[in-house]
Amino acid sequence: MRRERNETFSVGGPAQIDIGVSGEDVIILQGSGGHINVRIEGSNADDFAVTQSGDVILVTAPRGRRLLSGVGRLTVAVPEDTSVDVRTASGDVHIKTSVARLDVATASGDVRATDVHGDARVRAASGDCTFGDIDGALDVATASGDVRAGIVQGSVSIASASGDVRLATVNGAATFKTASGDLSVDLFDGPTFDMKTMSGDATLGIPRRRRLELDLQLLAGGLRNRLPESDGSEPEKTITIRAMGMSGDVTLFGA
Repeated sequence: MRRERNETFSVGGPAQIDIGVSGEDVIILQGSGGHINVRIEGSNADDFAVTQSGDVILVTAPRGRRLLSGVGRLTVAVPEDTSVDVRTASGDVHIKTSVARLDVATASGDVRATDVHGDARVRAASGDCTFGDIDGALDVATASGDVRAGIVQGSVSIASASGDVRLATVNGAATFKTASGDLSVDLFDGPTFDMKTMSGDATLGIPRRRRLELDLQLLAGGLRNRLPESDGSEPEKTITIRAMGMSGDVTLFGA
């Protein structure tokens, strides 16, 4: 029998929600200031541990059933700029409001988030990862799945065995390690770009007035230069691009 359980907690300063579930989908919504509301739907809703420690709310699946496939859903309404930590064996994680920081570990399931005002970190065995804009660093490690993000102000580190990566803008240093999959950054303006891949193309948009230092070691591929000719202006900064790959091209175009 499907049950629904609701809990409400008062929080003062910057809040944090710490979630550990099995197979339940996790949804984070925008709530009212000063309160965190937890709704658990599922046959074992009453067995979850929901506790508070200061401004940290902890939601934990029943002991002994943590690794079992779940059939429920966990919905949490949080104040603006709450930090979110989620650990799940399977199930999707959907962050529908901006958060201060995001840390997700999942064996299987998609991760979708809007804007993150700090760092975003995901560890996943399988599933796509989609983000809005990120004010801090983006750190993703996944065995299989695509990665998408908007504007990333900080550094980027992405390790993927299989899947494409598409980022709108990166303003920090970037490191990519992939076995298979294409990489695209519409505008890259960080100090360094490092890529190691077995198979896959890389496409980078470079702003004007940038000096490029290239170190390309491509066994079966090459450089495709689509950059516009210089207008003679002095470069504003230097971007170092290092790429090592067995198969795939590196394309540079004006952004």
